[in-house]
Amino acid sequence: MGVINTQGFIPVNSNVNLNLTLLPIESVLLKQAQSSVTIPLNHLEKINRIFQEGEILYKKASIGEISSVKAENQLNLFIDNLIQ
Repeated sequence: MGVINTQGFIPVNSNVNLNLTLLPIESVLLKQAQSSVTIPLNHLEKINRIFQEGEILYKKASIGEISSVKAENQLNLFIDNLIQ
């Protein structure tokens, strides 16, 4: 919400140095971006399906319907089948 209100952004050029004490919102975004993973736009449909399946399995594991290990194995199998 803060980024939208302040029109904050992170410069694409990695050679730009921000004064992070003056830009607290951008400072947080920059820290998040350093550990982020880029997802190509042509993979968004698959990624969304993985997130949906992961959410279902997470809920099942949370209520004890399946173990967390089984949920992990099922999600890995789902991903393997999806990317083949």
